Amino acid sequence: MMLWRLFCIRLHDARHTCGTLMHLRGVPTAVISKWLGHATASFTMATYVHSQDDALTAAGALYGSLIRASQSGV
Repeated sequence: MMLWRLFCIRLHDARHTCGTLMHLRGVPTAVISKWLGHATASFTMATYVHSQDDALTAAGALYGSLIRASQSGV
């Protein structure tokens, strides 16, 4: 619904955003889970935290640097 050309944002949407932003800032999943009131961290991961393209790219770059380092004997 639009009211004064503003989109309606549900409180649950803000909760989802909070969990995702905490994850992107490096907050441990167990802490996010407690903050959101979840019973388990695995529920938090499955429900609120999604892989972001930048995070996947950074993980791939880190893995690549580890492989290169192991091949060069460092």
